[in-house]
Amino acid sequence: MGPIVLDVSRKDVYAAWNSAFRDTVEGFKYDAKSFYRSPMEAEAGLPKQCLNETWISQLPSSLFFSQQRVFFDPKKLKIVKDYSPFTFDKVIYPDRYLY
Repeated sequence: MGPIVLDVSRKDVYAAWNSAFRDTVEGFKYDAKSFYRSPMEAEAGLPKQCLNETWISQLPSSLFFSQQRVFFDPKKLKIVKDYSPFTFDKVIYPDRYLY
């Protein structure tokens, strides 16, 4: 497992880690027979989604985080650095991401 990439726009380590941990896959192809939607989702007409989650099966001796501070701005057509403050707690509890 490589570094956990944290989006600084999320402002703190847990919000950014949640964002990195769970992602919706856009434009996926599925077989209607094998794809499950709950009756409530189907009744509400919600679109079919594919969720990609990354779990830790065993905690390593060290966790590495990388802050994602550079983004491409499609309006300016250039790369922009985000100088927003980002907070790390003194103690981080990774057990919520264990499988």
